Amino acid sequence: MTERRAWPSAVGAGVAGVAYGAVTLIGASLTLDTGAGLLRAAAFLMAVSATAAAAGIWVHAGRAPSPSAVRGRWTALVVAFAAAALYAEAWLFLPVLRTSLWGRLLAVVLLIAEPAYALAALATALAKADAALRGGTAAKGIAAGASPVPPPTAVLLGAGLGMLVSASWLVPAAPLGSSMLGAAVLVAFAGVYDNRKRLELRVDLQDRVAIVTGVGGRGQVGFAVAETLITRGARVVVADLSTVVESLADELRAHGDVVGVSADLSRPEGARRVLETTLERYGRVDALVNVAGGLGLVAPVAETELDGWAREIERNATTAYVMTRAALPALRETGGSVVNFASKAAERAVGGLGAYAAAKAAVVAFTRTVALEEKDHGVRVNAIAPGMVDTEENRRGTESPESVAWVTREQVAEVVAFLAGDGATGVTGQVIGVPARGYS
Repeated sequence: MTERRAWPSAVGAGVAGVAYGAVTLIGASLTLDTGAGLLRAAAFLMAVSATAAAAGIWVHAGRAPSPSAVRGRWTALVVAFAAAALYAEAWLFLPVLRTSLWGRLLAVVLLIAEPAYALAALATALAKADAALRGGTAAKGIAAGASPVPPPTAVLLGAGLGMLVSASWLVPAAPLGSSMLGAAVLVAFAGVYDNRKRLELRVDLQDRVAIVTGVGGRGQVGFAVAETLITRGARVVVADLSTVVESLADELRAHGDVVGVSADLSRPEGARRVLETTLERYGRVDALVNVAGGLGLVAPVAETELDGWAREIERNATTAYVMTRAALPALRETGGSVVNFASKAAERAVGGLGAYAAAKAAVVAFTRTVALEEKDHGVRVNAIAPGMVDTEENRRGTESPESVAWVTREQVAEVVAFLAGDGATGVTGQVIGVPARGYS
């Protein structure tokens, strides 16, 4: 894990804490009694702040929030600070707010309770999101981009600093409303920073372990997928029936940690060999990418022999089944994901591709079934259905390559990286089409 990528939540939470500490002390300075009831009033304000923070944690301490929910809580905190700034200005210029009971109660809510609630909700969301970046509760404590300092801790540290700054400078010298508005702006910048870094982490696979099958040639999709996952920080086991996979692993090793395994992936013993190699080397499996397969038979159904039909089903559907079944226990341990390879042919009939279309349709049905069965175990299962992928083999088999809307291997690999990463934690049982740009 790189430290450069590890700090966004801690930094953002700390900045939000600084703003909160400053705003809270400003609010307290406006609403505290200056007579004999000072101690009692101070205790009341602190109790309100603590209760509001507890409520924020209580209400929002559910499942890990989506990226949009995290952004929403950042926005809510900015709005809370902006509302406090407006009320602080009104407090100074409208005496009725200072002298009436409702005005003082509204001041306590807007200047003390509302920011405390919003900050606690944000800290809870960031903590849950960090847990998701670590791979969830089943990830055995392996971090993958999460902040080394828990966001709630950063919030408290920041709040202490903010109170010191406010007591030393803001309350005595600076305009109160402007100070609060400045806190809102500061939090807005912190939120933008956190969201941008979190977006990077959603496709970051640092320290994850992936198995990629079908890596039998440098110009094939499997090689591009493995290369992309490795460059994102994943440790990868590449597998194929051909022994050339071991030399391809040597090439890929220039980008990161990779192992090559030659095995018949349509047989349980071959799948076990791949899995055992992975667990012996890395101790875990976070993603299985079933690229192995492809088009091997072009013939009308009337001319398709049973052996040809069976081979097409075996290379596409059976390999996905055998590898997935072997990897499921390890994937349950990490809350991992499976990415299968389907095809547009499974949805759109093409003459001469009956066996291939049936095999890919089986992959689609298999994907959706396993996604349903493994939902409660925390394993996500999806498939992608690329258009015509731009490989040398496909170009050789096409009469007019210049007329084809090609999908690049890199485009396919990017979708796989997304589905294997944390950005797709809410995606399962889906078949994602990857058409060429401008086509559907």
